[in-house]
Amino acid sequence: MEEICDKRKCTACSACLNVCPKGAIRMVEEGAAGYLYPAIDPDLCIDCGLCARTCPVNHPVELRAPMRAYAAISRDEADLMSSASGGASSLLAQETLRRGGVVYGCAMESYRSVRHVRIDKTEDAWRIKGSKYVQSQVGTVYKEVKADLKAGREVMFSGTPCQVAGLRRFLRRDYPNLLLVDLVCHG
Repeated sequence: MEEICDKRKCTACSACLNVCPKGAIRMVEEGAAGYLYPAIDPDLCIDCGLCARTCPVNHPVELRAPMRAYAAISRDEADLMSSASGGASSLLAQETLRRGGVVYGCAMESYRSVRHVRIDKTEDAWRIKGSKYVQSQVGTVYKEVKADLKAGREVMFSGTPCQVAGLRRFLRRDYPNLLLVDLVCHG
């Protein structure tokens, strides 16, 4: 496999990295801005094509009109002021954690390290609050999400629409214990 999708359309969702049965794909930074793109190790690749079949760029999600739309704002002043967009995502994460579930979201570990992490304690939920406005590294989080879902855990995944599409393509089916939270991104 030489190319998974048109590089100009790649969103670095990392679905290809997560689905590769041989670990032949890694995400590498390219260009002055350091955008991530998949790189295939030809010595490990078995040309199964699973990466290309999973890629949401190659298989766009079916667009549907929302069945319902909600608006929310946190009543907790401290939560509201430390959140973006009214704290709705924070409220959903807190409820998921309160019920014993796990939350996946984007954490800024440093100015050079913004990546998706797994949170299973309410006291760690602050790590994924607020907007980062940069491309996050998903890594192998989709595999972790799938393991938690298969174990019966309630899971909330928060990310950009392309990351949510990548996770959905990776999972290949809906799970009743999965809450997906798409954030509006700057494209």
